[in-house]
Amino acid sequence: MTSNFMIKCSELNDSNIILTCDLPWSQEDIPDLIAQILTQYRDIQLLEQIEGADRVVVRLLWQHSHFCLHFECYSEAIWLDAEDDGAKMKLALLYQHLLGK
Repeated sequence: MTSNFMIKCSELNDSNIILTCDLPWSQEDIPDLIAQILTQYRDIQLLEQIEGADRVVVRLLWQHSHFCLHFECYSEAIWLDAEDDGAKMKLALLYQHLLGK
């Protein structure tokens, strides 16, 4: 069943952006969560999806920089981090973009 999830930024720190979801989710919902993020932020491109036992990492491209979107199922944690130093310099800018500013 497809749910209409809403993903929001909740915190920016030195190394990542913490995201929250308005509804409880499980590993089966991750494709819908990814689709929602890509729908909300159309200028972010999906590059690769890496699946683990209880965690999924999605590599993304935004403004010529690579980021990783992490989904940790047991704690329902979602966060973004920079893949390299160039992307790390854009982390605050990406945070502002995700907030709609």
